[in-house]
Amino acid sequence: MERNRYIDVYSSTYIPSERSKLFTQVLKVMLEAITATTFVMLDRLFFEALDVVRQYNNSEHYGLGDLDVQIEGKGFLANMVRKIVTELNLVNTTAVLVSNKECVPKPHAMHTSYYVIIYGGYMWILLLLYINPYTLRLRSLFYPQREKQRILHLYNDILKKRLKMQKTLRRKAVQAVRAHYLSGENLVTLRIKFPQLLGWLGAVSLARMKCLICEETEPKLKYLADKSWHNCSSTKCPFVYCDECWRDVGYGCLACDPALNELSDIESLSDDQPPRY
Repeated sequence: MERNRYIDVYSSTYIPSERSKLFTQVLKVMLEAITATTFVMLDRLFFEALDVVRQYNNSEHYGLGDLDVQIEGKGFLANMVRKIVTELNLVNTTAVLVSNKECVPKPHAMHTSYYVIIYGGYMWILLLLYINPYTLRLRSLFYPQREKQRILHLYNDILKKRLKMQKTLRRKAVQAVRAHYLSGENLVTLRIKFPQLLGWLGAVSLARMKCLICEETEPKLKYLADKSWHNCSSTKCPFVYCDECWRDVGYGCLACDPALNELSDIESLSDDQPPRY
């Protein structure tokens, strides 16, 4: 049970609280990535629509027309210009080309470098989230004096909690039993209720029981000769214990202990502290 609460700075594995926090953070980043992907897809869809307009809406019309210049006015300057135009005979046939080329949109697809920047940034964030627990464990290398104080405090705190281990185990058992019966129908309850029909669900981790104390999942294949996991002697009790917790509880099932019902709601509340390094 202590192994799941305290972090070994020299270990490369995550404790359950670290895994839960990492999963939450990764889920948030994935939601952000999905949002960015939605905008990228909308941008691509908009480009495809404008490109179709560019391909099929570009038209040109060619025709012939007469160019006839007429000067209006009665002044001296108007009469002089009219006379010059008349002498030059500016009535010609001209070719006219009408096109909507300038009005047709000219879309440009997003460059590949932008995809690299967007998704590369998310991959970098995921990498930072993954190594964040390890960087926190390096604090002891930069603050050795503070580390000694933390070790001393943690050592005294563990000794105090070990003195009241039985009360802690009972409180943990109350919480686990209540959570089990309040969880409703799930794979575990279905497997227990219909062992002959749904016994094969034992191959799925979500359908396997967890230790009542430390919440470690029972092995995938549990043979009768395996002494590392222990069941309650009562056939109606579904709870199991790992070997270490089985020794801590005194080789008896706490869930079946009548004294467990005497604990009040306030006494069964957890006083677990956040993980310590």
